[in-house]
Amino acid sequence: MKIIKKQNENIVTFSLVGWLDAQSAPELEAAIESVPENAEKLIFDCNSLEYVSSAGIRHVIPRTMEQ
Repeated sequence: MKIIKKQNENIVTFSLVGWLDAQSAPELEAAIESVPENAEKLIFDCNSLEYVSSAGIRHVIPRTMEQ
């Protein structure tokens, strides 16, 4: 999976390309953890994801809920 991270003031956008599964989820998890404390909003652009597994989502949702 390729992750393109953009920050515009207090909004961080992650554009995701490829597959989000159990193998690639830790990479996205690390990217989410790198979001600055002053970020007020996270946006996930999933238009270019070809595949999303439940295992991949399971890694991501708890992290975004903590933000």
